[in-house]
Amino acid sequence: MSTCFDDITRGHELYLRHLLLLGQAAPLALKAVIEREVRKRGESLAQLIGKKKDTFNVNYRKQFLQLFQDDEVKTNTDSWDTSLLCVVTFVLFKSYLTSTALQAVTCVSDQRKDLDNYAHSASLNFKTFETKWVPLNSAMLELIKDIDDEAKFECKRMIHSFKSESIKVNIELINKMKQINDVNLHVQMAIQDKVAPNIHGEAGNCDQNEPVELQKVTKMMGNYRWVGHPPRLHSPFKVTVTIKRGSVDHPWTAETSVQVSEPGVAPASTPLAIENASAPRP
Repeated sequence: MSTCFDDITRGHELYLRHLLLLGQAAPLALKAVIEREVRKRGESLAQLIGKKKDTFNVNYRKQFLQLFQDDEVKTNTDSWDTSLLCVVTFVLFKSYLTSTALQAVTCVSDQRKDLDNYAHSASLNFKTFETKWVPLNSAMLELIKDIDDEAKFECKRMIHSFKSESIKVNIELINKMKQINDVNLHVQMAIQDKVAPNIHGEAGNCDQNEPVELQKVTKMMGNYRWVGHPPRLHSPFKVTVTIKRGSVDHPWTAETSVQVSEPGVAPASTPLAIENASAPRP
């Protein structure tokens, strides 16, 4: 039987999951859609936005002020939030996207607006979470259908992680979120606090007794971890890392290997085994 505290914590956890899907995964998908459509048009993003300046000014004043500053078009999509990405996608490419893709963008846009209603509590009950997650998940899968493989893989990885993998609920962070009451800032705070370890990484994941170069490799490996004991090599040595991710449709069928060698010594004939720490366990 769950306690009242457990229920409260669970509500915050569900908020964080939904927040990250809308604030981190959705922007990645929308940026990939924009990049794909810009390539098709044969003009730069700045040129396309410039042609729609009056439309932004009249119908999307808030986004207009974000895009046009000092007679310059701001096209750094990495700095755009979910709402701005949705508006730009609509205004520039409404005539080119399929009806299902437009419905997907609308779903993301509407859910992002609605999330503001939950920022004060930073909490969602399970029924609300499920009601929101199912259509949003479908919308995300629709958006990433025809984007490049790397972005598609990363989006699928985030969708899976934010739904099923561990989420760290830091009550101190939640209390700060309640005070700030701003969804965009909540996204930044959640990422900075590494609430989704399999996506954001974890601090202090290096063994300080390992050689410095091996520590660098451990950090570079991200969600991958050594199987068994990592090698203890005499310095100096060279480390070559090769990671082969699985297919887009089966992103967790990943093959990984590390080749380690020292100067003047032939590389080990058997690659060191590494497994994906993010992959769901059978």
